[in-house]
Amino acid sequence: MDTATSPPEKISGTADGDKLLKELVVHHQVCLEVRPKYDIDQAGRREQVGYEIELSGIHYHPQRTPIPGCPECAVVQNALRRLALSALPTERRDSAYRLRVQDGSIGYSSLHRGRAEVSLIIDVVHRKDFHRPVDACEDFCLREIQDRLMKLGVQRGKWPG
Repeated sequence: MDTATSPPEKISGTADGDKLLKELVVHHQVCLEVRPKYDIDQAGRREQVGYEIELSGIHYHPQRTPIPGCPECAVVQNALRRLALSALPTERRDSAYRLRVQDGSIGYSSLHRGRAEVSLIIDVVHRKDFHRPVDACEDFCLREIQDRLMKLGVQRGKWPG
């Protein structure tokens, strides 16, 4: 399957949908990293209010050297968005999820051996009163999202090989 020209139409929930998502993971060598999300409280202290789950992936058989904002970057962003949406909890909870994409940028992480990659961040925060400290709901949602992504083959840290 050439993901550059024919991305999968299904998100997930079926064996075929999951198979297509797993293909995206392999084609784009998708990795994840988790970081705490901080805010400054009223006393000026830094306090953890949630998590950032960063998904990163590479161009699949690029026609040329990846450059920021090239058409192939959009393909990777689309793949990361599909994976992120498939992993988010579907029921309403006290936590909220926001997807952030760095449009038009390519990162070069030393953790990933300097590969040219596109990233998407999933914020896991409180649905109401964003500034509250992280609690059990955010912890639970983080584990659930990570577990779902890892079942699709997303690698924590760096891509093997």
